[in-house]
This record gives sequence, C-alpha cells and structure tokens, in this order.
Amino acid sequence: METFYEQFEIYLEGAMDEQDRRDFERRLEADEAFRMEFESYRAIRSSLQENWKAQAQTEALQNTLQGLG
Repeated sequence: METFYEQFEIYLEGAMDEQDRRDFERRLEADEAFRMEFESYRAIRSSLQENWKAQAQTEALQNTLQGLG
C-alpha cells in the first residue's frame, strides 16, 4: 500500500490511471484532513521546486561568470 505522500506525488505527476485519479479527487472533496495534508504537501513541493530551480540558475550563472573571468 502506498503512503499518502506517494499518492500525492503520483497524482501531482499525472501518473494515476483514470479510476485512481477519480477516487483520489473524491477523497480530496470528502476528507478535509486528507485535503489539508495534500495542500500542505503541494505547497512544500512547489516551494522546493522553485528553490531548486533558482539554485540551478545561480550555479549556471556562476559557471558562466567563471568562464568569462
């Protein structure tokens, strides 16, 4: 059995089959605690992705500047 977090990730990646996606979305509507946990997970995931993206851009800029100097 997958953990909630594994389910959240599979859902956010768009990797659930149609029936699992519908079941997941019904649970989001019906279970407030599950929905709140999902929203927290999604917010943290988004923040981490933005941080990693910014870090990669900073490293790329540093490499470019080192190559010029």
